Amino acid sequence: MWMDPQGAAAYIEVIAETLAEHYPAKADAFYARAEETYDALKTLDKMIEQRLDGVPNTNRSLFTSEAGLGYFARAYGFEYAAIWGMNNETQGNADAMAKMSERLNATRPPALFYESTVDCIHMDALARETGIALAGPLYVDSLSSQDKPAYNYPAMMRHNTELIHEALGGARPE
Repeated sequence: MWMDPQGAAAYIEVIAETLAEHYPAKADAFYARAEETYDALKTLDKMIEQRLDGVPNTNRSLFTSEAGLGYFARAYGFEYAAIWGMNNETQGNADAMAKMSERLNATRPPALFYESTVDCIHMDALARETGIALAGPLYVDSLSSQDKPAYNYPAMMRHNTELIHEALGGARPE
């Protein structure tokens, strides 16, 4: 759920209530911070939505290695497919690669994406086979170090949004 800021916001109330229950003297501070965080997530969600509105409907397809962007895709109106699910034990098996190759040849998206925590070998092979551009990394399962583009949650979401926007032919500012 955390790849959709509205989904991530659902955690905020639970966290605030749990902390307030364990530290009642600080409850007001927890609830105030929760409200600030909720507002920041709403703002982030609107920014992502506005930025991705520039991606043409014909290009609104996300193809990745691992199924970590389902909530993001649903929240912002993208078709989504991954070679494997959340369990990487079946990572890139021949059947999954063949099915993805067929789908890519049929749909011809502008780009394929790889994730920061997964070796890009599978998506690279599909990109070379199909002639489709490879873009990445998307940060899905973890944040980056402080000196990289996804050093906290808002930065991660902005980075992923910008990468998707650019790779899928989003409109440029006038």
